[in-house]
Amino acid sequence: MKRNVMIKALGLARYFGMLAALFFLIMPVATPAESVEYTYDSMNRVIKAAYSTGESISYTYDAMGNRLTMSLAGAAGTAVPGDLNGDCRVSLEDAALALQTAAGMKPSVFRADYTSSGADPDGAPPMSLADIVWILQAVAEE
Repeated sequence: MKRNVMIKALGLARYFGMLAALFFLIMPVATPAESVEYTYDSMNRVIKAAYSTGESISYTYDAMGNRLTMSLAGAAGTAVPGDLNGDCRVSLEDAALALQTAAGMKPSVFRADYTSSGADPDGAPPMSLADIVWILQAVAEE
């Protein structure tokens, strides 16, 4: 009796093993859409995260280990939403440029391809108060 049960159990194990092997042969293997390479400082804090898409995030810290800044950089040829001066990051400079533009001034450092590049937060020219608030919120989140 025990022998029959053991034979049936081995048969089921073999059956499910073949099903599992068949499943993995048929199903495609998932590959990540992008990869991230992290760079650390001597205190094992992340100082840079570089994405395979070309974007990167850089961090600076004070002596106590508190994060001071976070800089976003876009891939070459891409725009970071809210980046008015073309330095591939959103900063208070961009907010100041937005205020100047909304007031009717024409700052010289304003990127020429602002609307067509995708840097405009809402995608609708001209510069609006909503764009300015969006830029200030992005800076505050850093």
